[in-house]
Amino acid sequence: MRRTAAKLAFIAGAVATLAACSGSTPTRFYMLSSVADPAPLGASSTVSTLVIALGPVSVPSYVDRPQIVTRESANAVQLGTFDHWAGALEDMIPRVLADDLAARLPGDRIVSFPRAVAPTFDYRVAVDLGRFDVNSEGEAVIAASWQIYGPADRKTLTIRETTVQTQAMGQSYEQRVAALSRGLGDLSNAIAQDVAQLPREAR
Repeated sequence: MRRTAAKLAFIAGAVATLAACSGSTPTRFYMLSSVADPAPLGASSTVSTLVIALGPVSVPSYVDRPQIVTRESANAVQLGTFDHWAGALEDMIPRVLADDLAARLPGDRIVSFPRAVAPTFDYRVAVDLGRFDVNSEGEAVIAASWQIYGPADRKTLTIRETTVQTQAMGQSYEQRVAALSRGLGDLSNAIAQDVAQLPREAR
């Protein structure tokens, strides 16, 4: 009887210790960041500036949550228990894409849509992300399509899609987030190439 009681007391103590340890684990927060491009595609200062509205930018619902998602297989994902985004992806991704495009198109002005301050713009770029995650091997995958519209959305000028794959430098969540940031930089390169070919003085 005493041995049983002592055993039960040990188990209860171990459970309490594990609970205390798990409760003290700090939650880590991460942010996406813009990635500079060594070869901007923007026009020279002698060419008229375009106003490019970016948006809407749709984010896959399976990743638009506080926890960072790791894709384990085609049918399974894992949520980071103590590794979270520092803000909503639906806000963070458009902001980083806008910063990336601005760096690659220094001769143009990138504004947010539909929250653009300027009431008019020359072209609008809508982006749809079908996939935005890192798999268990550390490969970041961004599947995206985008459409470029003319002034007042009267005409669709470009419809394109791509899948960007970027290998993380390690298995930590910080390195995975950095790989996703580089992937957004690669995506912005492709979008910027399309924007750079648009006619100037569209308005």
